[in-house]
Amino acid sequence: MTQTLFVPAAILFLLQHPDCATTDFSSIKNIYYGASPIPMPLLEQAVETMGCGFAQLYGLTETTGAITYLAPQDHDGSERMRSCGKPISSAEIRVIDERGNPCAPGEVGEIILKGPNVMKGYWQNPDATEETIKDGWLHTGDLAQIDDEG
Repeated sequence: MTQTLFVPAAILFLLQHPDCATTDFSSIKNIYYGASPIPMPLLEQAVETMGCGFAQLYGLTETTGAITYLAPQDHDGSERMRSCGKPISSAEIRVIDERGNPCAPGEVGEIILKGPNVMKGYWQNPDATEETIKDGWLHTGDLAQIDDEG
């Protein structure tokens, strides 16, 4: 196995296993993780213990998979490791305030996005679609901030 995908809880379970310290993880090239936030101490321990690349993915059911990606080289011990990464090449992402205005770097707001992998609407539920997709932008309800590097 060279690639695998885990939710953060599974990474925690692996690290807590009594045999983890003596397990050979050398066949794993990259561990992709997502679906929930990961505490920084857990991520740092996993990177050190498993000795492979880690990559964060953020997405929703409505995006049919990942919409952002934090590459293994960004898992460098810096604050960047707290990030869910940058938009994939086909996605547009904005962070907006409660009035719909773009947030300044570092300001927390709602993630909205659009792109070819974003759903067109909820099956037979036009009210939910209208509430979620406004002017072509999917409103996630998730909160984030964008830094100076995007």
